[in-house]
Amino acid sequence: MMLDTTPEMQAKQLEIFFTKSVRERVRMGVNMTDFAYKVVMNSIIAQNEELTEREIAAELFRRYYENDFSEEELSTIMQAILQA
Repeated sequence: MMLDTTPEMQAKQLEIFFTKSVRERVRMGVNMTDFAYKVVMNSIIAQNEELTEREIAAELFRRYYENDFSEEELSTIMQAILQA
């Protein structure tokens, strides 16, 4: 978690955020999630441009869930992704 924003600025950000309609807030959230996904995917590809789509998908899974599964579970799931 980044803590580089003052409490006053955080309050101002929330004030601005809540002036948006629900639709606008949802769109903003979707756009941020999509951007983060692309950043992670591009960093994986930058490390090895020869990866197949399935290998990229497996590495994406690892990046997102490496703290939620044991190494053995990750390996099993990634193998399933590669063989899909």
